[in-house]
Amino acid sequence: MPPTNTTPATALEITSVPSTVTQQALSALWFKHTPQAGRVLLYVGADLGLGSDAAYNPTVSVFIGPVDNLTERKWSENGADLETFTQATGGGYYLRLPVVGEQTYYFQVRNDDDDPVTAGAICAFSILEPPNLDAPTFSAVIPDDSQGFPAAVLDLTTGAFLQFPRFPAGENTDTLPTGEILTQGDYNDSRVDTYLDQVWISAASFGYASSISAIKSCRPIGKFFVLVIDYDGVTRKLYRFKARGNYEATWTLPNNGHFQTNTIAISNDGTRLYAAHGGNGDNIYVFHMTGSFSGVEEAPLAVGLSSWWFTGHGDGLVLPDGSLLFARQDYTLFPNSKFYLQRFHPTTGAVLQTIDCAPIVTGNHWCYVDDDRVLVWGYPLSGGNGFGTFKLIRLSTGATLATWTASIVGTSSATAEAYQPNAASNSCPLFVIPAPWPKVPYSEACEHLQQLNCVSACSPYPGGS
Repeated sequence: MPPTNTTPATALEITSVPSTVTQQALSALWFKHTPQAGRVLLYVGADLGLGSDAAYNPTVSVFIGPVDNLTERKWSENGADLETFTQATGGGYYLRLPVVGEQTYYFQVRNDDDDPVTAGAICAFSILEPPNLDAPTFSAVIPDDSQGFPAAVLDLTTGAFLQFPRFPAGENTDTLPTGEILTQGDYNDSRVDTYLDQVWISAASFGYASSISAIKSCRPIGKFFVLVIDYDGVTRKLYRFKARGNYEATWTLPNNGHFQTNTIAISNDGTRLYAAHGGNGDNIYVFHMTGSFSGVEEAPLAVGLSSWWFTGHGDGLVLPDGSLLFARQDYTLFPNSKFYLQRFHPTTGAVLQTIDCAPIVTGNHWCYVDDDRVLVWGYPLSGGNGFGTFKLIRLSTGATLATWTASIVGTSSATAEAYQPNAASNSCPLFVIPAPWPKVPYSEACEHLQQLNCVSACSPYPGGS
């Protein structure tokens, strides 16, 4: 008997997840699902059912609204450009769909490009859920860079995906060991939010057209520093915040172009900014934060090497002994490159240690774990290969403690690897959590806050309602 779910009004309801329904696809098929309160993310796909005509290429689109007036669900990477959730998913691929619980979603499955289908076309429509497990201290977190998509939380030593909590989208985040997190305010590049006592609080806005370049914590003094390009696109300012997000001070830096504005580190006493330009053979530049609230440039650390480039988004660190840790890419044998962590003396620039991060040859990000461990994220092939490689490294010896891979997506709305629905977003900050995050709570109270889309003032995630 031909399927009857051929219109939104006759959509077949999927009542439990995970679920797979197999039907003959004589025409477009319609399904609907209402997630449980508190759900954050679903994976939605349509594959070729067993024995299907191989020419069938199922494509899924997502709709919301009243059944007689549906609109396509859209998503945004930067808060402005909207794209639809439409994807050919045959062969084990899925839409990654952020959801609000107790809202009904409609799914249309049709042949790609609306090509005619044959009687042999069989559709296997699936809805899956991501894992939702407690995340222990030092679990790795990769926020998404697209608005509305949750962060991915992974086990530090195995790379297993643990949970996908709501988290502001953006490229800049850092933490303090006492549990506070300061992050870019969702896709808003001119606001920072702080996470404390299991609540997000809006900490500061830097004004129209300002742009956050980096967020760094200074652990010994319990402060956050935010590097901002002012609205004129030239002036750079460094802001200091207390652990709980209270603003303290601003320094204006010299406009001499002597640093790439996202590769920085802060001295342990909070008085100096170390910045790398990111150019071929560049040095580390030093700025003293004076009482007059001007950043006075001091003599640079002459560490430049031809064909060596500093790299990393916000990825610089001052270790407890005062030495500087930065990442560098060696392009001497270009196109074959190598990726290193290097430790420098803070006043002479002498190289104190070099750690080869092989098999990573193209670095993406790295982060501080504790006083003797860092986590490095990169790719074994130039430009990546769909899977990121992660290395947990002991700084005192340079030894590798763990190596694992994770599926990485360049487009947040769709998976990149067949039958790999769990994935993290590319080109986003990497950090470890300073305290355990309980699994994402599914409750009506949390769901009410999600519907408000109130990330900056009252979002309950991650961990707790």
